[in-house]
Amino acid sequence: MRCWWIGTLGLLWAQKGLCFTDIEKAFREARQQKKPLWVMVSATWCGPCKLVEQHFLPDSQVQAFLWRHFVPLKVYAASGEATTPGADSLASRYSVKVFPTFLVLEPSGKLFHRFQGTPTEKALFVQLLEKQHRAWKDLPGYAKRFRQGERELEFLRAYLRLVVEIEDTAAFPAVFAAYRQAAPSFRTAWLGESGYYKLLAQMPAFGEPYVRYALSLVDSLRPFVSSEELEEIAGQNATFFLQGFMKRPPTTLAEWDSLDKALRALTRQVPEAQKRLLARVALPVGKRALLTAAPTERPAIERRLFTWIAQLASQALGTEIPEASRREALAYELNTLAWTCYEAIEAPELLWAALTWVQWAISFKPDAWEIWDTLGALYYKLGRKAEALSALSKALALARQAQEPPTLYEGTQALYEKAQALPD
Repeated sequence: MRCWWIGTLGLLWAQKGLCFTDIEKAFREARQQKKPLWVMVSATWCGPCKLVEQHFLPDSQVQAFLWRHFVPLKVYAASGEATTPGADSLASRYSVKVFPTFLVLEPSGKLFHRFQGTPTEKALFVQLLEKQHRAWKDLPGYAKRFRQGERELEFLRAYLRLVVEIEDTAAFPAVFAAYRQAAPSFRTAWLGESGYYKLLAQMPAFGEPYVRYALSLVDSLRPFVSSEELEEIAGQNATFFLQGFMKRPPTTLAEWDSLDKALRALTRQVPEAQKRLLARVALPVGKRALLTAAPTERPAIERRLFTWIAQLASQALGTEIPEASRREALAYELNTLAWTCYEAIEAPELLWAALTWVQWAISFKPDAWEIWDTLGALYYKLGRKAEALSALSKALALARQAQEPPTLYEGTQALYEKAQALPD
């Protein structure tokens, strides 16, 4: 019976594609089947999205799980309305600002769960899907038992995990308070189950008291968790205190100095937060700040921004050759940093430095047309005609070889044509 079921699913996705791409058809299917929608909000220019689209989504295990439990939909937002009609409206409705973002929606369209970012391995992507399905299936039963007065520790531990995973802000305060009462000690609460402390990274969704609580545990956690896990917890929570800068980017050098001091202060308090703060706050805020900076102050702000980008690139590369399993994700990370320079930086000497990161990225992922596109764009901005045309030509060839839709690389084609007009 199991083989028949998987075979039937295989026929279904062979007929419909890996995911629905028509928003109205997907919602209609969800209502007819009474299933939740699983939505990947991507962008045509998003490097990390490609990792999911090319390596995770086509996997037979992923496809079987998606079609069995959800109505899967993939849309391209911020990529031109013709790419996925209605995608920009959908992204606005659900406040999507990061690509990729994964949504689980009720058939009515009500948001049930969101996840932002890119799982770097197929196993992590499968875990995300399983978590989303588990929450959809189990949450109503847990809520009923809680209302009926059940307060046993293991029950509360499982219920709190679900509530945190789907960011149920209405249920969280009562469930968190009950859990802390049932598990008053640090060890019982956060080390009593393997990996349970990872929930602390999600406290920003629930407000300042819980963020401060999570940050107060950083030193206690340090002997028991990896540096990467501690960076995630510390960085996510520290970022909460910089939200004001994210909503209102600095427009003067004095305001920029205020942001710089705040970043340094938080980094001193929780050193593990540095990478997260730079990536989540400094880069997007810096790019937006440059758009409104006074011409006299722009060069100084630009160099501050580049310093942060360079720190991230240095942290990503490390001091040793990365393991093979990390190289693809690292290539896209370096490419994103270099593309940020292309978009925001004007100083030639800084753009030349960014070229080094793209060359490292190409050495890790030589068949990624998006990385060659970044290389060509940087050469174009530097006025290097021959190098720009060579890199952009390579990007176009790889994109066509990968049978990418022409809409994905039309910007590359346009830049190639502009590069032809550069002086020799």
